[in-house]
Parts: sequence; C-alpha cells; structure tokens
Amino acid sequence: MRQIVAVANLKGGVGKTTLTLLLARYFSLQGKSVLVIDADPQGSATQHYIDDELVSDSGIIAKGIHVLLNSMIASGSGLTKELVISNLHHVIPRTEEAYWLLPNFIPSSYYDTYLITQGLHLLFMGRILEHLNDFAFDVVFIDCPPYVNAFTLSSLVVANHLIVPVEATPISVVSANFMFETVAKYIRDGLIKRETLREITVVPTKVRRTTAASASLKQMKRLYGDYVTENFLPFTESMNKFYAQILSVQKIVNGGGLLKKIAKLLEELKTKIEVENE
Repeated sequence: MRQIVAVANLKGGVGKTTLTLLLARYFSLQGKSVLVIDADPQGSATQHYIDDELVSDSGIIAKGIHVLLNSMIASGSGLTKELVISNLHHVIPRTEEAYWLLPNFIPSSYYDTYLITQGLHLLFMGRILEHLNDFAFDVVFIDCPPYVNAFTLSSLVVANHLIVPVEATPISVVSANFMFETVAKYIRDGLIKRETLREITVVPTKVRRTTAASASLKQMKRLYGDYVTENFLPFTESMNKFYAQILSVQKIVNGGGLLKKIAKLLEELKTKIEVENE
C-alpha cells in the first residue's frame, strides 16, 4: 500500500525541504520507488537538483504544478492523467538515489483562489495521486508550504503520516503548536479523516551544541511528548554539501560524527513509516 507523508510546519526555515529530500533519497537508496511532490510555490525541493530538461529557454521551471494548473485552466479539460504524467520529472542525483518529482514554481501561488472557488482545495492533491496509481510508488513525500493554502490543505487530507520539523529554538518550538491546532481543527471539521492520518511525528531540526538548543529540546519533549523522535537533525555544514550535490545520502549513511546522527534519524523515520504501513 502506498504511503503518503506530508512534511509540514506553519513556520518557515525549520528544515522541511531538507528533511523531505533526505528521506526521499534515503528511501530510494533502500530500493523503494519514491515520488516527491513540491507543494510549495517557492519551489525549494525543485531547486535542489535542476538539470537542463527542467528549465526552459527563458530560465523558468518548465514543468510542474504551476504548468499543470495553467494548462488545466487554459484548456478547460480539467486535471487529466496525461497532464499530470507530462509534468513529472525524473531526478537522478545519484543512480541509486533517483526519485520522481512533481516540481513547483512561484506562479502556482496565483491559483490558490481558483482552487478554493472551484471547490478543489480539498481534492487537488488526491486527484493528482489518483492519476499516478499506475506508477505504483511505495512512498510519496509532500513538501508543504509554511502557511495554510489549498496546497497545504489538500496535502493534509491525503496524508497517512504528518512529519513536523521543529527547529531547536524557543520560538520555533512554541509555534509548532499552531500546526497541531490546525490539524486538530480540520479533524473536528471532518476535513481530515482520523483513519487516513494515522501518525504524527515531530522531528527536532537544526540542533546546535548550545545550552539554548538543549533547553529547546527539553521544551519540545515537554510540549509534544511521544510525538518527538528520539533522534534529531543536527545543525551542520554537511547539509549545504548535500544541497550542492557534494554529499550523497550513501555517504551520510556510511559516515561518522554528525553524519551518523543524521543516518540514525533517517532510519528511525523509515521504521516509523514502514511499521505504520503494515
């Protein structure tokens, strides 16, 4: 059964995209078929690995959710299987870490009102996934925007697992509560089904070796209890190397020091997602 994992927090800069891409490439390394949906119009997950096929002559992202929506509205034919598939991109940073990507770019933000007025703000992501059933993805990771819009809501509606990255700072720890309150409200309103969203996980990110970070971790545990992972994503220069394609997930898995801490977190999250899927 395909597993759908939304990575979301209503605060920006907490490591959503970093964690999404690490997990996508880690699962791919384990032989899983993976799709990443970049649901954020800022397109951070899309920009992680850009090749010539993904960029048009004018320098913009040539396919993705923004193109899909524009084509859908211009043609009046709705969201078709052919349209969705034509906007997928095969990302191959390392052969064994390759995954499929539904890209995104800033123009998609123009269509938020359209999706709401057309009543698609709950259905949009689900319809995309329905058209991709033939691909038989083992896991889908959705990198959500740092605010509530049609893309966020339609992602939460289909998610089996919600991962909430929380930076180890006092303001980030407290602000994560808004994510929990939003989900709780949508469950009360019947927009999110309890039987669909089966697991919520809080992941400490950008953890430094400071007294303030240590205090934030304790506060995180106090506020969110068993939702918090045992392992965390440390603040390290390695993540810049990861984005620059200098450091592969394979090297992270085989590394020591802080890399070993990252590998332990990835394995813990993989176990949670797979156990939940059984």
